[in-house]
Amino acid sequence: MQLRAYNALVDVFNKYESRTIQIEILPPAISPPEGSLLLEDEEEGSVGIPKAVLLSAFLAARKVFFDTRHALTGPSAKQAMDATRVVLLFDPEHLTAANYRKRYLLNARREGNADGVSLMSLVQRELMFLFTIFSSPLFRHTKSPTLWSHCLWIARNHWEIELDWAQTVGAHQGGASDDAKTAVSHWLFFQHWEKVKDASTSHPKNYHAWHFMRKFVQHLSERLRDRPEYEFESDFVRLLQETHQWCLKNPSDTSGWSFLSYLFCRPEAKGREKLISEIMENVLKLVWDFRWRHESIWTFVRTVLAARDLLPEESRAKLVCDLEEKYTHEERSDGNATEPHPAAVAVKWIRSNS
Repeated sequence: MQLRAYNALVDVFNKYESRTIQIEILPPAISPPEGSLLLEDEEEGSVGIPKAVLLSAFLAARKVFFDTRHALTGPSAKQAMDATRVVLLFDPEHLTAANYRKRYLLNARREGNADGVSLMSLVQRELMFLFTIFSSPLFRHTKSPTLWSHCLWIARNHWEIELDWAQTVGAHQGGASDDAKTAVSHWLFFQHWEKVKDASTSHPKNYHAWHFMRKFVQHLSERLRDRPEYEFESDFVRLLQETHQWCLKNPSDTSGWSFLSYLFCRPEAKGREKLISEIMENVLKLVWDFRWRHESIWTFVRTVLAARDLLPEESRAKLVCDLEEKYTHEERSDGNATEPHPAAVAVKWIRSNS
């Protein structure tokens, strides 16, 4: 049973190694068709795995991995790589398995390929594996520090491979060379951004996903800062707007609001004070319309409004005054409140720290 379950999962990973799919652990009430260990929808790109099957596959994968983990080339290395995917699907914090995948890629980088497979193909497969994990409703995996760290390691150590891959995609999407170059940073940005959103939606307050995105934005900025043909700054503006919208849909998620304030402080945000002012005005409007009291929002509001270098002073002062006036009105209409309104705390903090 263990070997059969293991082979079934290895076949699935090999079958979909060039695309992103969704993997879900099936509840006890749902079973695969008779004679099958997995529930698979090839057209939708989704696979359901019973927990017992995953456990059996892991036990077999662990044995295969520890028997072959010293090899970096040849059939044994291929077996070890297959086994690590199953191991990480069961245990996303299995550091030894994740580190082996790094060693395998580094060895392929030194050799130029691995058993006839190009380094670009290997990096693509690695990212597709990680994107599959982050896009799937797997609670532990979407907030795994080991897997998000591994994704960042790929971006830092195989940057030129990701860039070549993005240029290939851009050539298909753009047509003209200028459009193709524009598509590079756009594709790199939003392929990773979509996975961060997926992971943060399925696992709220996902610090590790947002931390990855901070480091990835910084990394992309450093690499493309002196290459204006890629139009990195226009993609940054779109990221700023989309993060704003995501935060409004997830108002209690402190990690999302923290990332938005981080974007406000990025060098790319210089000269975008009008956009930041519009975002803050919209946030405060919705806060009052929906009477949000989430600590995450008010921490974001007071932090941004206390900083004097993010907004024009006139706009900042107006927002603080509006906040204070609305609080006064709210306090009069809610005189029985036993706790101070979050706006009062925010205004006091802003006055003390700005």
